[in-house]
Amino acid sequence: MKFGVGIPTCRQGFDVPPLFCGPQDMVEVSQLAEKLGIDFVWGSDFATPVPAMREKFGANNLNWYEIVVTMAYIAAATKKIGLGFGVIVLPFRDPVMLAKEISTLDVFSKGRIIFGVGLGAIRPEFEMLFASKTKVNRGKMLDEGIQVMRLLFDETEATFEGEYYSISKVAFHPKPIQCHFPIYISGGAAATAARIAKYGDGWVLGHSTIEQVKQKTDEVKELTEGENRDPSKIDIICDAGLSIARTHEEAVNRYKDSFVGARVMASGKSLEEVLPSHYVGTPQEIAEMIIERQKMGATHIVAQHIAGDNLGELKEQVQMFAEEVIPLCK
Repeated sequence: MKFGVGIPTCRQGFDVPPLFCGPQDMVEVSQLAEKLGIDFVWGSDFATPVPAMREKFGANNLNWYEIVVTMAYIAAATKKIGLGFGVIVLPFRDPVMLAKEISTLDVFSKGRIIFGVGLGAIRPEFEMLFASKTKVNRGKMLDEGIQVMRLLFDETEATFEGEYYSISKVAFHPKPIQCHFPIYISGGAAATAARIAKYGDGWVLGHSTIEQVKQKTDEVKELTEGENRDPSKIDIICDAGLSIARTHEEAVNRYKDSFVGARVMASGKSLEEVLPSHYVGTPQEIAEMIIERQKMGATHIVAQHIAGDNLGELKEQVQMFAEEVIPLCK
């Protein structure tokens, strides 16, 4: 089992307040996580706030840091911690140039990249960025982009002809350091498990109950076997919110009163519906949640949406996770 924590690359206005932190703050959190023995830090990827968010917080108050540049900056300031892309929105980018950036960063960081891709949680964001492509099928774009990147990572010379991407006899160096560079895929749509079975090396589940982890793990295992691939080589990453405290009540109140908790609760769900999908409780309670997910097939745990409304609170939660939760899971 591996463990990661989220850094707010693109989370201002989502999980953390506007103007929450700057580049050096994210470096400090990453260095703290490395010092504490956490396996990787995990960033997310958005490009532009939708109008409702800009109206609520002000566009100038939402610094969404580009994830590849951010991770390169962190790589230079750390030595061994993994650099998690959880996940990068592939339809936003040219897959050849993205593959070049990721491969170069894997070389520069000595093989520390954990690379996840997805089609993007907010379709209106895509439509703002690509106003002339509002009718495209992002799922097909994602499938083709993954295939292009896989060829570039693995083959001496890559050729691909698709509906959205086409390359011919592309020589690609440097290759990533990691042998068979893994590509993780996110999503909850029905097509996601089949996509992973064909092209992926892992599933970024997002917040899921224990029952959902089992259902999704069983689903991707069956489909992977159908593709004549070894299902034991498919990693299952469970990322979710985190709120640790000395008592269960304190942890719940901390989550409920935090910026991220308020956003989740604003969706209209009750606490009883929300909490089973997140790591909220005492260190012992959270460890038990993690162990149950491991029994269902989880291989990575990421505390991504952390209940910390300032940098001090974020660091405190990261430290408690490393020192008081992770040891109970081993």
